[in-house]
Amino acid sequence: MLLKRFVFLATLALASAAPRRRVSSSCSAAPQPVPPPALPLNGGERELAAPPTGTKLRHVVLGHGYQNYTCTKTDGSDTLTSTATGALAVLYDVWPFFPAQGASSLSLNDVWGLATEAAHDISVPLNIDASITLGRIAGSLPAVVKSSPWIAPADISLPGANAPLKFKGVHYFDVNGVPTFDVGGDFFRAKKLDDLNAPATAATSKDGSKAVKWLLLGDAGGSTGIQYVYRVNTVGGAGHACTSEGDDSSEYATFYYMYG
Repeated sequence: MLLKRFVFLATLALASAAPRRRVSSSCSAAPQPVPPPALPLNGGERELAAPPTGTKLRHVVLGHGYQNYTCTKTDGSDTLTSTATGALAVLYDVWPFFPAQGASSLSLNDVWGLATEAAHDISVPLNIDASITLGRIAGSLPAVVKSSPWIAPADISLPGANAPLKFKGVHYFDVNGVPTFDVGGDFFRAKKLDDLNAPATAATSKDGSKAVKWLLLGDAGGSTGIQYVYRVNTVGGAGHACTSEGDDSSEYATFYYMYG
């Protein structure tokens, strides 16, 4: 009896001294993909329609440029009316700066602030003749723009960003007056589907111009890669009060969310 007990204790001691195997769990959660930046809400009485099921976000860009207008007299009276005639802007990639998107991520408030910084802290990166007011779109280019409105594609640096914003494309109105985006290998010809007034808290431009409306744009035909574009987080861009007939322009910045 004593011998059996000794054998049992010896076996138990050997088992306790043996190295234990690390048991790997097959139930460990796999890394989840980071969701893309969410389309912001306007906060008004209604919102722009959500992107249709089956589309996905392809680009989020910061647009910086001009909204163009013409002041004309209507119905033979002396009343002047401002009519929108187009836009011209350079587009920069802001997707990497959204929360959880990578090493350049910022807080969401800081991301939204990049549009205000662009409108207030840097000049519009276009070869504009500063001696003349930016005029009506003629063909794909404003009439008073120099022979080449687009400066060499270049990244920009903003105070609130911890890395340069990469050049991504351009926005203009074509010869038929169709809003056009050439961005990241995709091409979009737009028509307006809906609009909303910018929030009352939206920032003005350097000259005090109010923020232009938020837009939902759809495919006008001939687009590739992009089906819907949202213009949101607008800064400036609204037309000035007409004081005489002629062309006018207003500097603006905004975010464009592009789905395809």
